[in-house]
Amino acid sequence: MSPESVPVYQIQVRDGDRAFPCRADQDILNAAVRAGIRILTVGCRGGGCGICRIAVCEGSFTAGRMSKRHVPDGSARRLALACRVYPSSDLIVELAPIQNCLTARS
Repeated sequence: MSPESVPVYQIQVRDGDRAFPCRADQDILNAAVRAGIRILTVGCRGGGCGICRIAVCEGSFTAGRMSKRHVPDGSARRLALACRVYPSSDLIVELAPIQNCLTARS
């Protein structure tokens, strides 16, 4: 597939007026960085640290391997790590960094 024929989707961040384009073959963390959107903390970029955790509210995506410690199977909130999410439609996401979840459990 040539670069010109790869679909481009809009990623909308809930609770803000931030949106950015993301190619179907690009993870949304790198797309945000490339677009100059500084909403996600960049960590390991390999699906292990959980720093870039998001909740996908609307839309469809495929995901690479992620740490089950940070993204449990069958998550009702559709939790995922932005560094491992590839859109297959426009997405609406909200930030759900691991720090917030650790604080909520205490």
